[in-house]
Amino acid sequence: MSEKSPVAAVNKPSPYAMPLIESLKPFTPRMYAKGTRLDFIQGGVRICHIVETGVIELRRSTDQILIVRIAAPSVLGLGVSDAYIVIKETASIHTLPQEQVLQHIEEKGLWEILARHMMVQTNKLYLYSNQLTAPTSYELVRKQLIELINEPESLRNSLSAERYIRDKVHLSRTCVMKILSDLKKGGYIVIEVGRLREIKHLPLKY
Repeated sequence: MSEKSPVAAVNKPSPYAMPLIESLKPFTPRMYAKGTRLDFIQGGVRICHIVETGVIELRRSTDQILIVRIAAPSVLGLGVSDAYIVIKETASIHTLPQEQVLQHIEEKGLWEILARHMMVQTNKLYLYSNQLTAPTSYELVRKQLIELINEPESLRNSLSAERYIRDKVHLSRTCVMKILSDLKKGGYIVIEVGRLREIKHLPLKY
């Protein structure tokens, strides 16, 4: 039985994203291939990215640490700027200056839905911060395993549990592999060819 947790909320789209996107239309999105990087500041101008389809990664500019993977729909760039996007799966995105988006929101009276969307985004950042402040290496790995099991199966099949964890926390490969190996030997998790298949039970302490 797969373990579920509020941590999974980090990966879920905001329920207010699509209504906000529909209210901002019409616009013409552009298709971006996997691996494309998009910044939130271009030529000194703050930018918003309206993601209609696809999956993106939000990474911290200072050290390239993965903050969160987000499946469409999403509106990004209204709060966070010290970060950038990497396209994980081909995505349809419309890019606008932040000021232009805010002008549309003002003209169409969308402040309430924007506020609700930003509340969801703020909660995601809180959960992300909470994940990175665990007191031990095991607790960091434990939180990331719970998040990974709640990711789409296509993502879980596309990268190893070790790579997923080290993309998001500053731990050595040796440390992560040792913890995963011990959990597998103890029957707490099922890993096949490096991919996480199932969490049976994760002890609170290592």
